[in-house]
Amino acid sequence: MLGASNAALFETLHNHMFAQISEFAVADLLLTSWGASSHLAGSALLRCIQHELASRLHDSDPFEISLDAWRQVRQDVLGALWAASFAGCVHECFLKACRYAISRAGLALDAGPGLKVVLSAPSTAFVQTQVLVDTQSLPMQCEPQVALDLVDRAVLFKPPGWEVLDQTASHQLLQFVQVLRWGPITHDAQQQHGFLHRLDVPSSGLILVSKSYQAYYDLQVQLSSGGMLRDYVILSHGWIAPGREAVRASLCWSAGTQTDAAGQGKPSYTQLKVKAHVHHGIGALSSIAVRIGTGRTHQIRSHVAHIGHAVVCDSLYTSWVTFQSDIGLCDRNCLHRYRLVFLNANRRKCSAAVQIPADLVEVLAQLKGRSKA
Repeated sequence: MLGASNAALFETLHNHMFAQISEFAVADLLLTSWGASSHLAGSALLRCIQHELASRLHDSDPFEISLDAWRQVRQDVLGALWAASFAGCVHECFLKACRYAISRAGLALDAGPGLKVVLSAPSTAFVQTQVLVDTQSLPMQCEPQVALDLVDRAVLFKPPGWEVLDQTASHQLLQFVQVLRWGPITHDAQQQHGFLHRLDVPSSGLILVSKSYQAYYDLQVQLSSGGMLRDYVILSHGWIAPGREAVRASLCWSAGTQTDAAGQGKPSYTQLKVKAHVHHGIGALSSIAVRIGTGRTHQIRSHVAHIGHAVVCDSLYTSWVTFQSDIGLCDRNCLHRYRLVFLNANRRKCSAAVQIPADLVEVLAQLKGRSKA
């Protein structure tokens, strides 16, 4: 059903599923939700799927099945939550069921076998925690920094040249985290060592990492439901039209290759806001603020290249000639994640921001504004 947009088809599918939905496996509900998420006609189908999954999460105990089986169920449920978020129709009953069941499983892993799991009610008081990290005073080649340190989660600043955890670069953020002894999850490869997301090696910016399984699962729910904000600033080729506010293009990625846009793949959404048109010896450039609605591999780089405005000094999504020219301006891709917004364990909003690093400040100093003539 991927790519289908006929309203009558979705109505038929909805009626069929409504009658037999209890017979569908969670994995089948996930696949159906992905197909429905890309079309307005699929909202009724998504509502039906969410109510079914909420009922199953409420009535079942994740510890009645094997750990591997539960991990697959959790992944499928989070995928369905993401699909509902992408379509803009997350239902509160489903979100609450996800939070409860998944947090309970995380707490059990933290407690260890044989211990009773008790979830306390989170505080509903709204207190915003904000932190701004000054990276402009740091040397060009610097170590990672702890930008925000909470009891069960933290925000790190990743300098350019550091890799999060894939062990293909000499500088590993994972090793930096493990030295801090934040908890067993940082040694669990199946849970991404507690990292919620990544940044490409040449890029800089903020990374969110969990110190416990409960925090990791809670943040996964936030990420899948659209409750986490990830903001970037990039410098791209060409003058992007000020009216261009978003890129919607499916993305497909295979290890070691480019991410292909606008073909088969997972639905992806990137918001853009043009901040300035500038120029340099390498040509016309645009300074852009970016917020991602999904978190695909190379999403920003692929999306802006797809519309003809590749990130400056991007060796993967520009031609060799363009890349060689860009090196004269900057020796790494001009992409920086400057802000993260998420909720802490007590459902209180936390905002971490980091200034543009010194190397990118030097790049910006070489640019000239677009002439109004």
